[in-house]
Amino acid sequence: MIRPALTQDASRIAEIENAYIACTWGGAAIKAAIQNPDYIFFVYIAADILAGYGSLRMIGTEAEVNNIAVDKAFRKRGIANEILQSLLSAAKSAGADTFFLEVSVQNAAAIGLYQKHGFKQIAVRKDYYAKGEDAAVMKLSV
Repeated sequence: MIRPALTQDASRIAEIENAYIACTWGGAAIKAAIQNPDYIFFVYIAADILAGYGSLRMIGTEAEVNNIAVDKAFRKRGIANEILQSLLSAAKSAGADTFFLEVSVQNAAAIGLYQKHGFKQIAVRKDYYAKGEDAAVMKLSV
């Protein structure tokens, strides 16, 4: 089940983020984003456990996908796909017609997910991540 994130979800979101994402926000920044009306922030609940989350930031008619992460125990179930679909749908309803994101060039699964939804790579940001990893910049126009 997908629902909007609540501030009390921030510690679990931070736990998932710290385990799987190289550049993390931390609990305070996550709480601030959940409360910020420019952000759309969803969580996925499976068996009463917060199994994954995703967020994007609206900037006029553009939206930037910030993060999508799923706990390892819940992967390969289509959860990231459902979260991304929900984010895109909510942002379109709020007036977004162009979406951007950065993703590690080494994250083939995420790149495949974004391509499935129509995102195209438009650039590469060299040394974008902490360990010198490059990021693919992807764009979707609807």
